[in-house]
Amino acid sequence: MNGTLGVTSFGNQNEGKGRHMDSPGIVVLSSSLRLLHINQRACELSKQLHESGSGPETDSALPPAVRDLAEEIRTQLRVRMDSHQAAQFQITRQITNRNAAFLLKGFGLPSQRGFDRSRIVVLLS
Repeated sequence: MNGTLGVTSFGNQNEGKGRHMDSPGIVVLSSSLRLLHINQRACELSKQLHESGSGPETDSALPPAVRDLAEEIRTQLRVRMDSHQAAQFQITRQITNRNAAFLLKGFGLPSQRGFDRSRIVVLLS
């Protein structure tokens, strides 16, 4: 497994529109990492990530690569909000192994109502 980390700009929102296999998986988490929403595609891709061996086995519905990205975004949200830099940001990771490649785009969405109201969105493709 090879992981690459980077901060990137937002991509084209119309890519793959209307095609289920090309549509991203969407996971929405609270700032405490509580799962608020997961679409069907995210469930499918999460299962593939679990099967690809992207990290140690756990009982979590989210694969380790997604949890790790969400934890990093949560940490960055806290740091940015504490320093009054409450702008949206994105962290991208590419996960590859001998059988598959996955792109994870994680978004930190700070809330003006405080850290507890902030959200984390992860797109899987």
